[in-house]
Amino acid sequence: MKKELWRPFLHFTPEKGWMNDPNGLVWFKGNYHLFFQYNPYHCNWDSMHWGHAVSHDLLHWEQTDCALVPDEKYDKDPTGGCFSGSPVVWEDKLYLVYTASAKKDGKTVQTQCAAVSEDGYRFEKVRENPLVEEPFGNTENFRDPKVIRADGRWRMLCGGSSGNADDPQADGRIYLYSSDDLLHWEYNGILLESKGRWGSMFECPDLFSIGGKWILTASPMNHPDMWPTICFEGSVDFEACRFEVNEIRRYDGGNRFYAPQTYSLPDGRKILLGWMNGWLWMPWMEDWGPASQEGWRGCLSLPRELFLDDTGRLCQRPVKEAAALCETKVRGRIVAGSALQKLPVEDRNACCIRLNIKKEGSRQLRLILMADESGSGTELTFDLCGHFLAVDKNGMENKWDKGLTVCTFGKTAEDAANDFLTAELWIDRSTIEIFLDGGRYVLTDTVYPSASQYSVYVQSPYKQIPLDYEIGFIPQ
Repeated sequence: MKKELWRPFLHFTPEKGWMNDPNGLVWFKGNYHLFFQYNPYHCNWDSMHWGHAVSHDLLHWEQTDCALVPDEKYDKDPTGGCFSGSPVVWEDKLYLVYTASAKKDGKTVQTQCAAVSEDGYRFEKVRENPLVEEPFGNTENFRDPKVIRADGRWRMLCGGSSGNADDPQADGRIYLYSSDDLLHWEYNGILLESKGRWGSMFECPDLFSIGGKWILTASPMNHPDMWPTICFEGSVDFEACRFEVNEIRRYDGGNRFYAPQTYSLPDGRKILLGWMNGWLWMPWMEDWGPASQEGWRGCLSLPRELFLDDTGRLCQRPVKEAAALCETKVRGRIVAGSALQKLPVEDRNACCIRLNIKKEGSRQLRLILMADESGSGTELTFDLCGHFLAVDKNGMENKWDKGLTVCTFGKTAEDAANDFLTAELWIDRSTIEIFLDGGRYVLTDTVYPSASQYSVYVQSPYKQIPLDYEIGFIPQ
């Protein structure tokens, strides 16, 4: 068997085949159950199934049989199948609410359906399927139901479009439905519409409350600034079917974070998962990377806990299970200068690096990840004056790793009050997740190093910077 170079240790990947959106994470009868968009037959997207894996700790997963297989007339189609959705536990049963996509008279028809299980492993599609049809007849763009419990009823959000999702002039929509039994749904209206501002289609919508705030998120198509994810903070009126937007931002500053969904755990934590890749209609995408050479394609982010900091800002951090597993093994201080200095990462691409960068007197710090002995690799530039982080992958040897991603940080008054910039970098073979300022800013990316690219260097090209670091190693 060929040695795998790119499969992460802590990030979930399918044993074989294609994976994209997370479809749900839920605690049911003693296990965490993870569902995901899946093609078990090969590494290309088609004929979508629901993959299924179980875990005791959110990090080590055992893949089981598919939860949903496209085998009914409303979902059996090689260009469709059982699309994204969400799991719901109710009355000691596990429901999967999903989009069925199939051709009818040569036209794609997407409807919302459900399946139910008593043990969490064997699911039966309900006889009432399809449950919900697109309210305006735009059947080709109506998908990704997210079901939550709010104000005493079940609420379903569905992504949609006013026209053709590929047309930049169309408006993305999020529809709202209500139910008392998960099977019979009442259409409430359009909860939010783009109206020329945020894209032509809202895929994978999500709605949740945290610390008294309502957060509405989606992955927009044709966003004017090509954001892969968008996060709205505001208030919701379910009876009036209205979401009042108070603030808008990117959910993640990178270009490899799509279809994120949140899940509530029994201990009260709000957990976030996203797909670490993208679609070929995105201008920076040429391919999905070389992981198919190893027989798999697709990766989910680390499970992240959402929380509000002291200022009320929505933040993200790796779940405590990951932090405990990757405890600090090396701690030190260096003075970064113009010459490259190597950090002690034990020559492997599976570690967590925590940096404490003093802002006063500092201009720019460079960290070169997955580098060869010449220092050529993925270059991270922390610009303390321009308040941005740039990730430049043009130094990688593989053709899939090209381009530049820029994420701003540190521009608010709350940011300025901190004397240090904290950076936590999770490097897991072909994944990079960067958490700045305690998770106020996050950037997600994928990188595919060659066998000779495994070192980490640090450099300060303009002024010397005292740098405290901690390194924890991911178990292999």
